[in-house]
Amino acid sequence: MSFARDIIGKNIKYYMKLNNMTIKELAEKSRFSVNDLNRIIKGNLYINPKELQEIASILGTTKHDLLSI
Repeated sequence: MSFARDIIGKNIKYYMKLNNMTIKELAEKSRFSVNDLNRIIKGNLYINPKELQEIASILGTTKHDLLSI
């Protein structure tokens, strides 16, 4: 687990809440399974910049916002 992955996970969770979106809904709109999204949010799964952009777009934000402290 790394600091960057922790930040990304917390920010994904924040934007999901802001958009009133469940993890299941995010999974349905993305190429990730619910299990993978749980691992990403917990900081246990690395995602590359392209995957991060996909999640950011679904959540109506930017990669930069998901990486911000």
